[in-house]
Amino acid sequence: MPMETAHIWLGQFHSEEKLVAYLEEQYDNDEVPISQFAADQNESYYDHDWVEYNFCVSHELFELIDGASYSNDYLDEVIEVAAKIGIESANTFIMADFEEFDKPKSVNTHSYKLWYIGTFKCKI
Repeated sequence: MPMETAHIWLGQFHSEEKLVAYLEEQYDNDEVPISQFAADQNESYYDHDWVEYNFCVSHELFELIDGASYSNDYLDEVIEVAAKIGIESANTFIMADFEEFDKPKSVNTHSYKLWYIGTFKCKI
C-alpha cells in the first residue's frame, strides 16, 4: 500500500555515518526503543519499511529532497515551510508514513539537530 501522508524532518548530522548510527535498529532488548530516532520521537518501535532517509553533503535542500519517494508532491512545499521557520540548509532528510509516529517532534542535541517540518500529502 502506498504512503498517503508523510511526516518529514530535516536535520544536521556531523556525517552520514552518524545518521546511519542514529537510525540503526537494535533488537536485543525489547525494553528499549528500536533506535535513537525512535527514542527521540517517544516511540518504542516503527516499521522501517515506512521510513526513508537521505544525507547530502552539499546542504542544498532541493538536492537533499529531490529523488525521495513522492518528492514531486511535496518538494516545493517542504522548502517553503523550512524557509518560514528559518531553515535554509540541511544535510539530512527523513520521511515516515503518517501512521508510524503519533507525536513527531524536533530534536536539538549537541550532536545533531532534527527539525520536524510537518505532514505532507503524497499523491497515489
